Amino acid sequence: MGEDEAEQVASALRRRGLRGVAAPQDPDHPEGEWRVYDGTDPLTRLDITDEVRAATTGIPGRTGPTRGFVLPGAP
Repeated sequence: MGEDEAEQVASALRRRGLRGVAAPQDPDHPEGEWRVYDGTDPLTRLDITDEVRAATTGIPGRTGPTRGFVLPGAP
């Protein structure tokens, strides 16, 4: 995922009233796994990926996809 794709994820989350920013799990290796965090500072951010996945599925207890997000279009 690149910066433009990360912004698209953040924008899609905002449109749905969800908080979060997409960022690499390891800032020194952006080619690795990306997660959703509550902020941009790698030292203080909290990983909220599972919370966001659950909110995007609309099914309590289900965390949704494990390799990314599939966000339906705006209604």
